Amino acid sequence: MFKKRQLSIIEWLGLLLLMMIPIVNLIVFLYILIAPGVNTTLRNFMLALLIAAIISWVFSSMLMPMWSFFIDFIPQPF
Repeated sequence: MFKKRQLSIIEWLGLLLLMMIPIVNLIVFLYILIAPGVNTTLRNFMLALLIAAIISWVFSSMLMPMWSFFIDFIPQPF
């Protein structure tokens, strides 16, 4: 399915549906990143998703301590 030169819209929708299933998405994600001969566009898309996930994880881990610091200044109702 992922070794064609160009994926159709149905195949992209099928991929998005597969990526919604919790354990299956990890298997598909690793398969696309590791398997040889997979579509280059699809591999680059998965790599971009991985980079975006890492960046969001880094930013959220930096912002959470700041949020807990600022929440102390919010007046509490009596």
